[in-house]
Amino acid sequence: NKDIAYLSTMLMTVSDRMELDLDRLFRGLRFKSVSESPPPFSTDFIRTKFLVDGALAGLNAEARAVVLIMIETGARPVEITHLRPQDIRLEDDIPHISIEPQKDYALKTRYSKRELPIIGVAVEGARILKTGKARYRDNTSSLSALVNKFFSVNGLRESERHTLYSFRHAFKDRLTSVSAP
Repeated sequence: NKDIAYLSTMLMTVSDRMELDLDRLFRGLRFKSVSESPPPFSTDFIRTKFLVDGALAGLNAEARAVVLIMIETGARPVEITHLRPQDIRLEDDIPHISIEPQKDYALKTRYSKRELPIIGVAVEGARILKTGKARYRDNTSSLSALVNKFFSVNGLRESERHTLYSFRHAFKDRLTSVSAP
């Protein structure tokens, strides 16, 4: 669907600029999604399974850092893997990460540019990423596969449908539950 939207926009932009008056060929064309979004982890599951000492010890440092930051910020994995050392601001009065477009990386939406305060385990994750390699910078699918397999092998899935992305949905639900704007 996203690719069709890009094609449609590109075709219509060319049509408008070149005054071709082309029909809106892709209007109303969308495929029904066959997969549902992964469900959120419950807060209790996060506390009792992920936030206990050693729960993520079997993951490499960069993968563990992404998980820790996702738990506390709800940031997308790709946003975290594209953080540069200068985007991680641990020394500021309010430690935070800055998610912004880069020369080789465009954000998903215009609203994706933001500064996210980091607390709790996210600070540990940020410290790891600030000094580490950008192992998953251009390979987020490899990160997701590794983490999801780790979750399965180590009993860290609340259900078969829970994935790394479930942290993003869990964070959103926690914000909604306290009526955050």
